[in-house]
Amino acid sequence: MASEIIRVRRANMTLRVPVDMKDSYLAQGYDVIGANGKILEHNTKTVTPAEYKAALDKIARLEEELAKMKARRA
Repeated sequence: MASEIIRVRRANMTLRVPVDMKDSYLAQGYDVIGANGKILEHNTKTVTPAEYKAALDKIARLEEELAKMKARRA
């Protein structure tokens, strides 16, 4: 009985692995990709540049809010 095969990619390395190993590869930082190379499922270890920028923007906004709240208390 043949297991279904999926494609995973990390950096510039693409592998074909059994579908039952998907969670293991996601935890190692691989993304599941389709035949066209587009990401179908993002890994749990890396952050995209857009996610990183959004996090930095949110941190800056929250720090600004905190500074305003501290100024009102003083």
